[in-house]
Amino acid sequence: MSREPLAAIHEDPGWCGARSGVEVAYASRTQQAHREAAWQHYDAAHGEWLPVRRDAEHADGAVTRAPRATLGCQNPEGRYLMSREVPGLAGRTAVASVSGAVVLAHGGRSVSTDPVTRVQPAVLRMVPFARAIRHAMRGSRVAVYRPRFGLRGWNGELQSPVADLREVLDCIGTRFGPVPVVLVGHSMGARAALRTAGHPLVAAVAGLAPWLPSSEPVDQLAGRRILLAHGTADRVTRPADTWAYAAHARLITEVAAIEVQRGDHALLRRAPLWHRLATDFCRVSFGLHSTGAVTVAFRRAAGNQDRPVL
Repeated sequence: MSREPLAAIHEDPGWCGARSGVEVAYASRTQQAHREAAWQHYDAAHGEWLPVRRDAEHADGAVTRAPRATLGCQNPEGRYLMSREVPGLAGRTAVASVSGAVVLAHGGRSVSTDPVTRVQPAVLRMVPFARAIRHAMRGSRVAVYRPRFGLRGWNGELQSPVADLREVLDCIGTRFGPVPVVLVGHSMGARAALRTAGHPLVAAVAGLAPWLPSSEPVDQLAGRRILLAHGTADRVTRPADTWAYAAHARLITEVAAIEVQRGDHALLRRAPLWHRLATDFCRVSFGLHSTGAVTVAFRRAAGNQDRPVL
């Protein structure tokens, strides 16, 4: 393994060699001085996490890459699932200090059994969202997760990312107990997040440029706060499908919809606005103060008014 820039190592969601890697930052204003806390690596032979310096270099020139203050999680079959980064915290202190979590779900393809890699655009697209949400949630004791699905495709009845996302939620429950989780998904990831909304930990779901075929169920959304945002310039997924889904879901739960003028599917055009929608939704969902467009959208939805156009 060749040496990589530290910035790339920090943002790489798959450093642990897991099928579903995850980057999690514990957002706390008081923890910023400890961001260079001890790093660890997973010793598979002994089944434990061992400390290692970030720049540790082995005799063969390889560099050990691993997250800070990492806690691993395995599924019942013993397959390593994910890790989390909690600057300045470790062990029981970290677990006790987390009061909620945000999980970002990246996009993909309708059909593909190719493995997801850390450099694919759909994965990298979530990096600035994770940073923005982490900043907006600082001091709130909310962890921010950026998992990587195992396969690129939805794959019909297999619903590949849904199983991955449920495992991530189960892992959060195992580590932290019944803490509320907000899901923020893009495209295929939004579809997976909405399908997974019935998980007992999920409190709210945001779908950005979601892929929502007409057959999508909505019963699992009951009791959850839902935000759907779609750009008028999206040529990959259909805004009309999103508005139809929103109308159907409103029969079940609280749903707000936002139309983004000139917004594209990749969320690159008017990117700051997309980031604000995600951060505002997270703050609103965790009961934190927000006066942004998301708050306005939910007020309009409650009054049966038209969705806001930004």
